[in-house]
Amino acid sequence: MRLYLWTDEKRVGDFARQVRHEAEQLFTLVDTCEHAELILVIGGDGAFLHAAACAAEHNIPIAGIPAGRLSFLYDTRRDAWRETLRTLAHGDYWLEERFLLHALHARESFLIINELVITRGRDVKPVHVKVWIDEEYLGEYHADGILTATPTGSTAYALSLGGPILPPTAEGILLTPIAPHLSLANAIVLPPHAVIRIQAASHGEVVLSSDGKPSITLHDDVLIRAAERKLQVARIAGKDYFFTRLRDVLRAQPVEEKLERYS
Repeated sequence: MRLYLWTDEKRVGDFARQVRHEAEQLFTLVDTCEHAELILVIGGDGAFLHAAACAAEHNIPIAGIPAGRLSFLYDTRRDAWRETLRTLAHGDYWLEERFLLHALHARESFLIINELVITRGRDVKPVHVKVWIDEEYLGEYHADGILTATPTGSTAYALSLGGPILPPTAEGILLTPIAPHLSLANAIVLPPHAVIRIQAASHGEVVLSSDGKPSITLHDDVLIRAAERKLQVARIAGKDYFFTRLRDVLRAQPVEEKLERYS
């Protein structure tokens, strides 16, 4: 099997080299992700998101060995990396399909794995954005911004904003305001076929960023809809892994500990 190793050498260099040495005995390693049959990420959630864009573009399954602080997107353990490599090499995994979004702004397009954020620029004041759903006017938000997320992104920035958690295999679009002021404060879950149009109505700078990439200034309306492709994630754990992982993450820093820290 042709394998591409996607690693953050600066953060996990020694560990990545150890994994690479073992992987060379089990796989044929390739130098570019588009020539692989499987992409294996060694790192945290940020590395996984960057690799996922290439995986989705070329319809290549992606798997991971966690080496980050949280690593919520992984279903494996760092201390079991040798077992993970052998399992993947034998093809003992199932494919999980994840719903993605596509955004169009002016002549630029974005494939969205997690979320697209429209927010204020250099001016520290709320922005005004107008939103249409399937060309039906939803309303105007007066807020720090607005976030559009996939089910994958529902456990990222959207969760910190109080949005609902969507299972990773769900299909839907999450629309969540950021610190709204005298505006609709609730998150909205839209069907997968919905088309969202967002227009900046502020006089100050409004910027756009997708999946943590550098922001760009918003000049035109943004159209957001379901992407034609999906992300294929090679999973080793059982199909209940998501809720098990969710419980583990939430238990890692329970609310009581957070309150004690700031009391």
